Amino acid sequence: MNVATERFGVIDVPRKDVFELSTPLLGIPDTTSFFFMQEESIAPFFWIQSVDDPEMTLIVVEPHHFFRHYSPRLQLSDLKDVGASHPGEVRIFAIVVLPDDMSKMTANLRRPLIVNFRTGKMKQVRRSFREYSFEESIVEGIKRSETARADVGDRFEVSLN
Repeated sequence: MNVATERFGVIDVPRKDVFELSTPLLGIPDTTSFFFMQEESIAPFFWIQSVDDPEMTLIVVEPHHFFRHYSPRLQLSDLKDVGASHPGEVRIFAIVVLPDDMSKMTANLRRPLIVNFRTGKMKQVRRSFREYSFEESIVEGIKRSETARADVGDRFEVSLN
């Protein structure tokens, strides 16, 4: 299928690569079909482009890249909404806000997207994970991850003999 986009022009997207939301994203009620695009230059981030609205493009990322201990507790109903029976069948993404000053980019960890790549279904979890923020600083997450890695590295000795 050909999808018109404001950012990327017309893109040929196989129907199997289009993901359907079980309910619209909060604040974006008219868009329920998206496809993922990843360019090497923006990895580990992905673009998700609306099939329905050429102007609607979001940036998402799997939080574990920046937030090592991010582990929202999904409910069985969340999994069922995307055709999954256990958490290992889904990938979790956070919507990213990318302001002009890249050092201020944030991720919405409170309301993640869960995506089942096998079924082509996705959902924004509406339940609030209060231990996380709507605007979690990605730069601070990177700093915490690097500190945690350094701490772990200090606890182990490596012998090359």
